[in-house]
Amino acid sequence: MGGYIGAKTGTLVASASDIRGDISATDTTPEIVLKNTTETDADGGREGTVTFKGEKSGGEEVTLAQIEGSHDSTNDDSRGQLVFKTNNNQLGDNVTETKMTINSSGNVDVTANTASITIRNTSEEDTDGGRESKFKFQGEQSGGEISTLAEIQGSHDGTADDEKGDLIFKTNDGSDGVSPTEAMRIDSAQNIAIGTNAPTTFSGFKTLHFKNGSGDAISLVESDGGVISQEISSDSTGVTLGSRSNHALRITTNDTERMGIDDSGNVNIGVSSGAGTLTVASSGNKGLVLRQNTTADRFKFFVGDGTGGYTADENFISSNNTNLRFLAGGTGTTEVMRIDSAGRIFMNTTTDLEGVLNIENQSGDYCITVKDKAVNSAYILFRNSAGNATGSILRSGTSTSFNTTSDYRLKENVTDISDGITRVKQLAPKRFNFIEEPDRTVDGFLAHEAQAVVAEAVHGTKDAMTEEVLYVDGDEIPEGKEVGDVKTASTIDPQGIDQSKLVPLLTAALQEAITKIETLETKVAALEAG
Repeated sequence: MGGYIGAKTGTLVASASDIRGDISATDTTPEIVLKNTTETDADGGREGTVTFKGEKSGGEEVTLAQIEGSHDSTNDDSRGQLVFKTNNNQLGDNVTETKMTINSSGNVDVTANTASITIRNTSEEDTDGGRESKFKFQGEQSGGEISTLAEIQGSHDGTADDEKGDLIFKTNDGSDGVSPTEAMRIDSAQNIAIGTNAPTTFSGFKTLHFKNGSGDAISLVESDGGVISQEISSDSTGVTLGSRSNHALRITTNDTERMGIDDSGNVNIGVSSGAGTLTVASSGNKGLVLRQNTTADRFKFFVGDGTGGYTADENFISSNNTNLRFLAGGTGTTEVMRIDSAGRIFMNTTTDLEGVLNIENQSGDYCITVKDKAVNSAYILFRNSAGNATGSILRSGTSTSFNTTSDYRLKENVTDISDGITRVKQLAPKRFNFIEEPDRTVDGFLAHEAQAVVAEAVHGTKDAMTEEVLYVDGDEIPEGKEVGDVKTASTIDPQGIDQSKLVPLLTAALQEAITKIETLETKVAALEAG
């Protein structure tokens, strides 16, 4: 039925004609039914539409909006959907577009370039924390009981500013019934609180505040003013924890800074400001330990007297059976010192010079320089395996003494030398030059000849040769060589002589000669007197 103007009470069967005026239905259960008599199945059709029209100022008719009920295009021919359409003046005066659909399952689909749903609380309240609007998420239990699972609520934040609002997220912990418990809040200052409804706030700064039960877990602050004055962010390269410009990154325990990275990138441990890129400082017997595992210290430095910082069997420096190398130079690639796995020390060389300490002079006239303010102090003290002193190098104000232990309490079977002259006559002093110094002639002995007379004065074996030395990992290997190649070929293992060990024999021989001279002088004096 069409063309009505004014009110109509009762059942209305409409044709495709327009209905003008007001329509009302009065009954105990009033309803208006639009029936599509098209007999079709599973085609998404059979729609019934309510169209809202209006006229422009010139009388032109415009379709403003439509509400449509139709089949939902599924295989179940009885299912229907409700479609809401509006005219956005993009496709013509009488063309509407679908903006919201409620499908047969009750799901709502809102379609728009900038889709939005506005919920408005019309309570006229000021500064009371109310005016809340909520999204509630409910579900039915196995017995049909309805549970409120979660809520999203927007409400006034209760401050004097009536426009400020909070966004509150609530979840049901299993005992909340229809009133879920707040789990997270974003307040009007854009601070985020998780596990609490009172985020830590700092004037002018954004915060992310976590709370676990009654204790704070962590607070992250955009800039200065709180527990951790930093920011945390992530991107495709990973997670970044850092600070804004001109601010440090600090790690504290018991309200005391334990470690920090200042705004220049210097790392300080045990001190709030340091003297270098990495500064480790502390009072007492504490220092720096780099540990490979829980049982072996691989790199350790301590300060203090050590009474509480280490035990006798701990390693101060350990290389785990490899070379510990010290590098210097402009690019830090020149090896100047190493300690190998056998405990030998190499300075300015990687060649084993047959000793625990191997030092090579790279340039200049000095190899080892020792300086001390104390007079008659032992610069070098030698001890045997029992810990007893066997010798030392001492200095006075202007000279140096090379001492070997000679205490009578350490000796036995002491007898006089009675053949000093005989043995001195067996010594064969020579003049010669060393092959590497052809222009320098010196006085001395041939070691093996002196060894036959004073064995303790000579070290080594006549005609001995050294073993080959091979290149190993960590050596500076020249081009054309590799690990395992010969570094130095077999060379002579030269004998050495300690000429000071000849002094006792020379003294005995001189004493014997003096005795003979004195005897001759006595006889000559007697002859001259007679």
